[in-house]
Amino acid sequence: MESSALMVWVLAVTMLMLDLPAGAGAVEVAPPSENPYVALAPSRILDTRTGLGGVRRSLGPGETRDALVLGVGGVPATGVAAVVLNVTAVGATADTFVTGWPTGLLRPTASALNPRPGGAFPNLVVAQVGQRGRISLFNEAGTVELLADVVGYHTDPSSYPVSCRRGSWTPGRDWAACAEPSGPMSSGTSSCSGSAASPPPASPPSC
Repeated sequence: MESSALMVWVLAVTMLMLDLPAGAGAVEVAPPSENPYVALAPSRILDTRTGLGGVRRSLGPGETRDALVLGVGGVPATGVAAVVLNVTAVGATADTFVTGWPTGLLRPTASALNPRPGGAFPNLVVAQVGQRGRISLFNEAGTVELLADVVGYHTDPSSYPVSCRRGSWTPGRDWAACAEPSGPMSSGTSSCSGSAASPPPASPPSC
């Protein structure tokens, strides 16, 4: 039996580069919103006992079930990188483990839940959103009912405006936005390619 593990998807961090006039050092500053977590009132999006979110049937041995996590329970249909769920297993008929992962990717070896016959077994799961806005859930042995309540989500940085992801700002001169820098920035110069803002802003764009 695999040990219980909280599935944490590590979100990539992007940076803005603050380009100062000649004679001043370059400073890295984080954008105002770095994959912000948005809390939600708990909302049930999956219940195999009632058919909510899919089929009204328990998961059998070795069975995988996909669950839609975008556009339900207060989660937006786009711009979401990962969802935070309270997943509960009930009615297990054998010692088993349940694994969750992004639909379309290989199933990991770590378990999210370790249910046993009798009782309810909850755990908090942070899962990256997979293909078609879904996550996959796998049951190893026996049959088990699964419930999932969404409690929040992390936004997807790729949905931000390009200038909010990475860029170069020179006070009173220009704003050249780019998704990736073309090289290291030196004091008073810009290594980003793009169209300069007109008129040039006096401060970095707000995102």
